[in-house]
Amino acid sequence: LRSSSIPYHAYLRHGQSILLHEVHSLWEQYIAKNCATSDQQLQLDEESSKDPDAFTFRLASALPFSQTEKLQVLYTSTVVERLQFLQSKLQEMIAKELKIHCGVCDTALALASDVFAVGPDSASSGNTPNHKRSTDNYVNAHGHNHQITTVRKLLVAQDRDQDGDGNNDGDDDEDPFPTEDDLVVLVGDSCTDNSYFPGYGWTITYCRFCSSLLGWKFLPSSTSPPHIATQDRPDSFFAFQSSSITSHE
Repeated sequence: LRSSSIPYHAYLRHGQSILLHEVHSLWEQYIAKNCATSDQQLQLDEESSKDPDAFTFRLASALPFSQTEKLQVLYTSTVVERLQFLQSKLQEMIAKELKIHCGVCDTALALASDVFAVGPDSASSGNTPNHKRSTDNYVNAHGHNHQITTVRKLLVAQDRDQDGDGNNDGDDDEDPFPTEDDLVVLVGDSCTDNSYFPGYGWTITYCRFCSSLLGWKFLPSSTSPPHIATQDRPDSFFAFQSSSITSHE
């Protein structure tokens, strides 16, 4: 075997094939922890074997990254740099219970583990992508493109323990937020016009604390066939603009 002038520790750190394998393994752990869809896993499996460059961008779009983090991925010049960034973020996400926060006032809104991919409506195809991703791009009738992240529910009282004692009690610095009304403000009636998710109507959603636009709440449409809740078609969910949120502990 030919010897190499590259130190072994440097090869382990920077070798693309080793990094790709490690990131893929971390992605599988993230899938298992957060119940991401098998469709997502299959698509990323295929891309990682055929095109590592496309894999890094696709993985970044599937994770609940903030707009700043997505730009960090976009501005990296090599596959190795993107893999290193994704490796670090996945390790952080797996080790900690990340939350989705308002990008303006930093109020915690939802658990990252509640991010999910909305399934297609069996009655129509509409604007729903053929593939399912928890973060995706949608274009409305006016040509405006929105990159949104979908979450099953907002934080409830037991998710908001402030002092780390496992209890949301009087020891915490702030009162618990038992309902979604304590976190967001819904404006207007539910509307199905140009809905990104056929079978659901949308209501504009603002942060209650800073009044910044977060996105929309989706509820089953009253004009659609009776809704039967499933893992990827829940009774309600929120779609946040990626530019309006961030994720950390």
